[in-house]
Amino acid sequence: MRYLGLVSIGWLAVASGCGLGDNPCAADGTCDEELNNQNNVPTGPTCGDVASLRADAIASSVVVLGGVSLASSAPIADLLASPATYDGQVLQIEGSVLGVCDNRGCWVSLSDGKVSALNLKVTDGAVDFRDYTAVGLYMVGEGVFQKTGEHGAQLYIQSHGAKVGTLNCP
Repeated sequence: MRYLGLVSIGWLAVASGCGLGDNPCAADGTCDEELNNQNNVPTGPTCGDVASLRADAIASSVVVLGGVSLASSAPIADLLASPATYDGQVLQIEGSVLGVCDNRGCWVSLSDGKVSALNLKVTDGAVDFRDYTAVGLYMVGEGVFQKTGEHGAQLYIQSHGAKVGTLNCP
């Protein structure tokens, strides 16, 4: 399953219409939707649009453990600002992958796109996130928030899960 990055790039080129014919695309990967719609070119999620990145991840067939079921995510910055308030609660977070554990693949760090980042964590050896995701992909994770975990505050997803989007936004 380590071919995910290649699949993502192929989907981006086809689904967004970027790079096809005379459809203009910005450097950030966004395309002129009006022109694409006139040419019947399907448009997809873009790196700058969090709502479409979330929708892409939720709709994705890449499911880690049990996937996700909550309707919305808690802002990572809020969790880190008041960890005692959220400790022990089942929550959902989302963001772009900043890093994946190199040793056993037991955690993945998600960024809110600002200054905050939080790890999704499983028991060592239970899941190797390297088989599901890579830096730059958007993920939605669901689990029990722990104010003090193995790597500081973390979302322990062992009994819940995550979904991984298809668009790579380095």
